[in-house]
Amino acid sequence: MPPTPPLAAPHVDSAIVDTTLADPLVGRVLDRRYRIDARLAGGGMGTVYKAVDTRLDRVVAVKVMQPTYAGDAVFVGRFIREAKAAARLSHPNVVAVFDQGSEPGPHGMPPVVFLVMEYVAGGTLRGLLSERGRLAPAQALAVMEPVLSALGAAHAAGLVHRDVKPENVLLAADGRVKVADFGLARAIEASARSASVTMLIGTVAYLAPEQISTGTADTRSDVYAAGVLLYELLTGKPPFDGANAMAVAFRHVHEDVPAPSHEVRGLSDALDDLVSRATARDPAARFADARAFLAALHRVQAAVPGQAPGQSDAADTVVVPAPAPTGGGSAPTRPAPSRAGALPAAGALPTAGALPTAGALRRHPWWGTLSLLLLTVLAAISGWWLAAGRYAHAPAVLTMTKASATRTLSAAGLRPQWLSDRFHPSVPAGRVALEQPAPGDRVRHGGTVTLALSKGPEVHALPMLSGQLLAAAQQALAADRLRATVTKVYSTITPTGRVVTTRPAAGTLLHPGDLVRVSLSKGRRPVDVPDVRGLAFEDAKAGLGKLGFAVSRTDAFSDTVIRSDVIDTRPSSGDTAGYGTTIALTVSKGPELFPVPDVRGASTGDARRALEAAGFTVRVFQPLGFGSVHVVSPRVGSMVARHTTITLLAY
Repeated sequence: MPPTPPLAAPHVDSAIVDTTLADPLVGRVLDRRYRIDARLAGGGMGTVYKAVDTRLDRVVAVKVMQPTYAGDAVFVGRFIREAKAAARLSHPNVVAVFDQGSEPGPHGMPPVVFLVMEYVAGGTLRGLLSERGRLAPAQALAVMEPVLSALGAAHAAGLVHRDVKPENVLLAADGRVKVADFGLARAIEASARSASVTMLIGTVAYLAPEQISTGTADTRSDVYAAGVLLYELLTGKPPFDGANAMAVAFRHVHEDVPAPSHEVRGLSDALDDLVSRATARDPAARFADARAFLAALHRVQAAVPGQAPGQSDAADTVVVPAPAPTGGGSAPTRPAPSRAGALPAAGALPTAGALPTAGALRRHPWWGTLSLLLLTVLAAISGWWLAAGRYAHAPAVLTMTKASATRTLSAAGLRPQWLSDRFHPSVPAGRVALEQPAPGDRVRHGGTVTLALSKGPEVHALPMLSGQLLAAAQQALAADRLRATVTKVYSTITPTGRVVTTRPAAGTLLHPGDLVRVSLSKGRRPVDVPDVRGLAFEDAKAGLGKLGFAVSRTDAFSDTVIRSDVIDTRPSSGDTAGYGTTIALTVSKGPELFPVPDVRGASTGDARRALEAAGFTVRVFQPLGFGSVHVVSPRVGSMVARHTTITLLAY
């Protein structure tokens, strides 16, 4: 295969077309700092502008979200969190995030939500593909190298891109390759799911099957998208097409990505295997993350003829450089090729007795040439040994079982050192979740690779919190790294200040960061006590029961309230009592009855005094004007109420 020409960034005209004339944001200063100078590009998510940071006097790129997203409070909150996470990611192949903010929109429009990023002068990988079509294998691998290095650094930091595609790969005019829009797809996804569960997030041509079928995404989803991107670089088109987005999505879920060699003859089996491993429909069969993908890509690069990554035959062209090492998973360092005449390393020279003497060199001129050649070979061997020969590259054993990882390391002449198992959000339990040095990094022959197995995602059973004080409940949730929201509710059973219920219920398995809704008692609901005096007891009881009160009964005599009617309540009518409070009702037994005393034979005066002392009213009939009491009405011994009139007949 002839040498592949260097890969140049697509040409971008520095002139700005007149689309900026009708844009209300052009000329505006956001956050009293970022002056919008020109519109660069627009898309479904937002519009990118060229701007000037007036405080630091530097050119930046400002991405303004579409009003559809800017008016969504769920999106804005998620966008701010994701922007902060992306800003912490520092890598030479990642478009840096400098700032984010929002301010009121013009004329009652939704707020202007924006992201301030590094300005990259150049074009996108989409523009290069449109201009050039498919790339030579060496060029395709050279493009993928910095892309995977950027993704690998993100994965090491716990970030998932979720929207890897040519539009998000920028080719700078100075030859740098940068990946943009980290975390923004996640913010849009949260907003979109709140609106429609059927909406596909991201560019459907690059979505992993699990993103389509379940809406979940992890590092392996980025690996799938990067594998599709590599396929497109090698063939000039994505692997699947269809009449609409849903048809393409269906093929991602139900069909394997074909080998690139089916589309372009002559591509090596190694390239087919690399694409196949990255785009496996089962996430467990893919590379665990972009670092493992990058390590495999380096092995394929060594076998692919053509231009070496990051090298150019022409000094006046813009080429794709090799990625800079990252803290999360650096690319393996390749030794510089030895040059003829390079000095050998110290200690690598042969002893003086092994060299020919000066006289011998004069007698035999060919000895000089042979000695110089010998010294050069020894220097090359010594340099190779010190720089690379004594090192191996750590094989990728992430997601392997313990037995498979041990065999793989032993075959490479390395020894495993096992740490305690640890939780991992995406690696299944019992498989390797940690590898240090990272896959592809250098390690001495016979050296040690530190590994740890996954215990699977970290989950905790929600403890029983009902009846606990709020402080104790919050402490229990914090111990499992669970978040909590507290809502106060009325309760007839749980005392004030204690937990009534939780959602989800106790015993539910939760991941750290999951939300638990705690209902906290604020006591019984206050209710006004109605006036039920004078009502029959059963009617009063039914009315109070409908208001949530319990009822107790005490019977008492009453001269004014008829039998079985309510005399009084405690609490009194008009007072406030908690829901479920017992209302004590005093119910009339009617008037209290007393026997009529026997005053027969007594004088009318004595009889009157005795009856009035007993609480009766007395009326006397004495037809003859004298005599003692002979007749008492009501009759003697009968039961009558107090103040009853007793009639006496005396003669």
